[in-house]
Amino acid sequence: MLKIEKNKASTLGTESIAYHPPTSPHASYKFNADWKFFFGDPIGAAQPEFNDLTWTNLSLPHTWNDIDTYRSFISHSGGDQSEKLFGVGWYRKHFKLPISANGQKVFLQFDGMRQAGHFFLNGKSIGIYENGITAVGLDITKFVKFGGQDNILAVQVDNNPNYKEQATDTPFEWNTKDFNPNFGGLNRDARLIVTSKIYQTLPLYENLKTTGNYIYPSNYDINNKTYDVNIESQVRNESGDQQPITLTTVIVDDNGHVCTKLQGNTSDLVDGETETFSTNGEVEGTCVGTGMGFDPVFYYYRPVSKFAAHGYGPVLLAGAEIINLVENKYPKVNDSAVHFYRYQQKTKEPIFGIK
Repeated sequence: MLKIEKNKASTLGTESIAYHPPTSPHASYKFNADWKFFFGDPIGAAQPEFNDLTWTNLSLPHTWNDIDTYRSFISHSGGDQSEKLFGVGWYRKHFKLPISANGQKVFLQFDGMRQAGHFFLNGKSIGIYENGITAVGLDITKFVKFGGQDNILAVQVDNNPNYKEQATDTPFEWNTKDFNPNFGGLNRDARLIVTSKIYQTLPLYENLKTTGNYIYPSNYDINNKTYDVNIESQVRNESGDQQPITLTTVIVDDNGHVCTKLQGNTSDLVDGETETFSTNGEVEGTCVGTGMGFDPVFYYYRPVSKFAAHGYGPVLLAGAEIINLVENKYPKVNDSAVHFYRYQQKTKEPIFGIK
């Protein structure tokens, strides 16, 4: 159930007050290094005892199409037209959890791959990914070995252009060479995430079906430099007991000084329950300097402050902007004109330019 509580933001202090975030049990680790790779489909590659000593050592992001792509400049809009390497490739990685992970929740996050992936941890199937576009999350808490023991993750990736979903026998609908080139492999970053048993969920709807945290602005007043900040945070309780949960949001400026606090709703979550907590309130744009609002060139996810933190979750970096279309010709971001430039494919210039 979504509970919404709108309130006036409270001003906590002046520039002399620095915010010290609480210690968070959420830890995120880079998972890109020390992978083994083989193009092909050897029998038994998912099993821990499989011998992968002769496989290629590499790090992510990786695609096996790096050897047959960008061979020449193209003069058409249809993408790569020549023959490419399609089929099945395997990735394997050995890893150990830190001692601090004992008794905690453990997740894997893959920011994408092409096309489909089948995940195995210590020889057991832990999930399938087939959409070829979005990130995917895996809850490996029940499968991973704690206490410094060795774990073996194996991922079978298939970039066959004729791949069909296992459950529906449906081919991939966005299989276009120009807008979605087929670069087979684990072609995005990967992370290992450790949280407490009461945690803010991850924004990984694929497989985990969770929405994480969402911060967005509304009710802009450009002249008075104010707007509303809205926070929605999905929290899950897997502690084994009922727990009272309260959402509190602190907004700080670029120097880490507290200027606003938003107090959200409180709810008792029973074990296994998931709920979205919400709060919002009015904030002055000058409160967070150039990091949030009224900056001529500004994008979502630009950091508000490196000091932002949550008691049950990660540091959140967020921002706000307002975009208006002037005379249906060009956009204005926070009352400043922005001009966009388009470039041809495969030139040395950037794909997208802003002036």
